[in-house]
Amino acid sequence: MRFSTLTSIYKKEKPHYLDIALKSIWEDQQLKPDEIVLVEDGLLTDELYAVIKKWQDIIGNEVIKTLKFEENHGLGYALNKGLKACTNEIVFRVDSDDICHENKFKVQMEFMESNPAIDIVGTWCWNINTEGEITGSKKFPLSHDDIYKVIWTCPLVHPTVVFRKSRIEAVGSYDETLRRRQDYDLWFRAASKGLRFANIPENLLYYRITDDYYKKNNFGAILDQAKIGVKGLRLVKGSRMAYIGVFAPTIRALFPKFIGKQIHRLISVFDPRNTEQ
Repeated sequence: MRFSTLTSIYKKEKPHYLDIALKSIWEDQQLKPDEIVLVEDGLLTDELYAVIKKWQDIIGNEVIKTLKFEENHGLGYALNKGLKACTNEIVFRVDSDDICHENKFKVQMEFMESNPAIDIVGTWCWNINTEGEITGSKKFPLSHDDIYKVIWTCPLVHPTVVFRKSRIEAVGSYDETLRRRQDYDLWFRAASKGLRFANIPENLLYYRITDDYYKKNNFGAILDQAKIGVKGLRLVKGSRMAYIGVFAPTIRALFPKFIGKQIHRLISVFDPRNTEQ
């Protein structure tokens, strides 16, 4: 079965991270993609263009395909346009600063082939810092029913996910108006339309969390997330506790960054998504 990977890049990305990410997509993989779609969301730096050119020379333009926008439109727009450009039914989301485990594509493709009723499949992952050191892990529910119960917590790590393109497009794909939290919005709509979820209990991604992660998750971003949560809970007829839960992260965003990081770690201990299944 053929498959594509989809990655959005903008000018503030670190070239070194992008280089490692592309290496993990291709050179390190046991099963290589037939198509790598890179969305250039606005003009990039010379260093980023150099990384893309390096891997185009290594892999070939018949595999790496670039979609270029002169202006930065935001991740929702970039992913929606990029998904349309993917020519395969199976599409992996890959972020430009994460690292795919060498077995990632092989394991998830085998799962997709063996479970044709499942539409969206994530995995567990390692958390890594700026230097690539492992700092923790994310272990979320595995079955569709368990994922659906806590859909308001966003129980899938977006860059671990592979999905069936036609099913994602059938529920409206990524919302082009959202610059952040596109996955959170998409999972709600997918759940409300009957799409089926799963997580694989293997750490198949090294998920980079840096200080920029906390900067981006400021009060405005967290409040926007809560609004998406409320809208989504209406679609899936969420419980009262779920409505309370979607506003809990706003508390963290009210504090200075160094305190917010500690609160984030504390909340993670009691995160309803966490499981050792």
